Amino acid sequence: WNDYNEGTEIESGIDNCYTVSAQTSGSTLFWWLNASSSAANLETVSHMEIYDSTDGQDLTLLGSAQPSMNGSWGLSKLAPGKHTLYVRMVGKNSILNRITPAVTYSTGAAANS
Repeated sequence: WNDYNEGTEIESGIDNCYTVSAQTSGSTLFWWLNASSSAANLETVSHMEIYDSTDGQDLTLLGSAQPSMNGSWGLSKLAPGKHTLYVRMVGKNSILNRITPAVTYSTGAAANS
């Protein structure tokens, strides 16, 4: 659907020139934004969202954080077991959202069974 020339649609999905990466270290999830251009601007990011999945399909929102070039989230309160974590960069209106590849994390006795 494209009615830009008629003025009935705003341009959606504008790239803000960022991708987001994540990894765990100990019981902390770390993330950072990677700029692909000097045009990247943190003012285009609304917030960051941290998700967990214990079954590899259904996601649970653990929380959100203010936009920043890097951040961290403590994982010590997660239930024992295997987890798949994601960090989603939520763009402001009309800006693309980006999400990290899956980051695996295991904790507690159930993780070793």
